Amino acid sequence: RDVWEVPDVGRISLDHFSNTVQALRWEANSFTTSPAAPYVQNLKGQIEELARRIPCAGGGSIPFSTQSIFWGWLEVRLMQECLEVLAKCGRRKTPEALMCLAEDFRSIHQAVEQHFRPQDGDSEISQDINLLPPDHAFRHVVSWSYLDQFLEAHGYTGNEVSTWCRSHVEYPLRLHKALLDYSLGNNQKSFRQTLNDVEAVIATAISDEGGSLLHHF
Repeated sequence: RDVWEVPDVGRISLDHFSNTVQALRWEANSFTTSPAAPYVQNLKGQIEELARRIPCAGGGSIPFSTQSIFWGWLEVRLMQECLEVLAKCGRRKTPEALMCLAEDFRSIHQAVEQHFRPQDGDSEISQDINLLPPDHAFRHVVSWSYLDQFLEAHGYTGNEVSTWCRSHVEYPLRLHKALLDYSLGNNQKSFRQTLNDVEAVIATAISDEGGSLLHHF
């Protein structure tokens, strides 16, 4: 169940957030302000509200270590929804829109860090609170760099994107498909062939080494 839909903290559907943001007009070549600004601001307000309520929950009896784990996974949930926004925007987003979205995502990331972050201020989720063991196959997917790399790949050429997808099997196929459609969608033959190749690479990665993906990271 989506933690944002727990009635005690107010209803926020991240699916609704991503579906609303992706439906905005990202085809423009210039933006005076982000079309998503009011929705991002609302989300940041809900983050702030959570930051006030969680330390007081249970009469303040929740250990700080437990709060840290909660906030760590909260960051992961937010980061992954940002990925979904990028994918749902599809081929119509312009380079200027990508820059705008990157700033929106950075703002969300900073809001979480501002309201709940251990004193060392390390920006890497997994290094702060060790959400996953160092040798865990999916350790990389709980870091904001997971979003940053996917966003950066939107600026690559078609050939570069094809290579990137084949070497980043830690991303689900639906995200690869969205990225390939953005880069190669105007050439359906190349898009289908590359997508089939990437799907085969992912299938091989899953079956190799008893399903372990560690050697691909």
